[in-house]
Amino acid sequence: MQWFYDCNGKQYSSKFQAIKENINTGHPVHFNANESWNGYDFSADPKETWQTLLKQEAIKLRESYSYIKLWYSGGADSDLVLNTFIQNSIHIDEICCAKSGLGSADYEIDNFAFQYLKQIEPIIPKTKITVLEPKIKDYKDYYMDSNWSTEVPEWNYAFRMIYHNDIIKDHNTKSEMINVFGAEPPRLAYRNKKWYMYFLDGDIESAENKYNFFVEDPKVHAKQCHMLLQGIKASKKEYEYNEICNLRKHEVFCRDHTGRHDYHYIFPRRIEFWGDYNNNFIDFNGDKLYYTAQKEKNALDKLILEYPELVRSWKDGLYDMYDIGKWINGVPEQGLINIHTKFYSLEDSSVETVDSLYPEGFSI
Repeated sequence: MQWFYDCNGKQYSSKFQAIKENINTGHPVHFNANESWNGYDFSADPKETWQTLLKQEAIKLRESYSYIKLWYSGGADSDLVLNTFIQNSIHIDEICCAKSGLGSADYEIDNFAFQYLKQIEPIIPKTKITVLEPKIKDYKDYYMDSNWSTEVPEWNYAFRMIYHNDIIKDHNTKSEMINVFGAEPPRLAYRNKKWYMYFLDGDIESAENKYNFFVEDPKVHAKQCHMLLQGIKASKKEYEYNEICNLRKHEVFCRDHTGRHDYHYIFPRRIEFWGDYNNNFIDFNGDKLYYTAQKEKNALDKLILEYPELVRSWKDGLYDMYDIGKWINGVPEQGLINIHTKFYSLEDSSVETVDSLYPEGFSI
């Protein structure tokens, strides 16, 4: 087991099971990093350059697995992974782009991923390019089944069917292969006059045979933490420390200072809506359909007009889920409430929990 939950002294791979234990016992749920993080001193800024560490990570994966599949969205994170392999002439067996099949909801793939893959295709002739694109029939087969809500992965309850419907299939869980994903910049927090880094379980979306390229090796992760920290300290006159740690508000800054723009700079700006619960919904015959990203809103706008019965079946399934989890803002569309990892100091070897650092509740 790599990333896992624990509650009341028990370990879980299932977030639902951990939450059930929390509800029954009152004990808190924690999200734990993989074993490589145990005992690692994140206060040390690795001496190697960022590019050197990324190259070493790519070589390690190539030597460890006979088949590497990179899931490529065209965004800054997966683009840096792709270019790490390309710039160092390290073979990728397959590049997979996962579309939703719902028009403008796929703008990131259509406008960025496909354009770049077309450009580099001549220099990666032995790499298989796969495009997953569900059809409306796939959505109907899935959501018109009254039991659909018992099958959805625990970390994604949005309507769009993307990679979570494929990554759990047998052909992606073979031991000799690895599914490689980019990962967002680290989360940092300034608390009690010390700097810490942490993750939320929603950042990791743990799955079998899934590898978060910038996170799994603690040395790689430590490097990007210190790169971001240096950038924050250098800009202290302009921003409050914890304010600039907010990726949603300062996306370009956070990606600039974690090497995400080393090869390209123009990427689709992610338009997220976390926290603005009252305004982020679409009215659907008196029901509120909540969303967390522009892509999800685009998909729902299209389907309400063309396939309202499909949206109704999805919404009815969500109603069945209200009592089985703890949801962000109380609605399943926005996912289960995020659970923090431990907080690892970037200044000494200490490790804290969210409860010890924020006894009155976490806030940025």
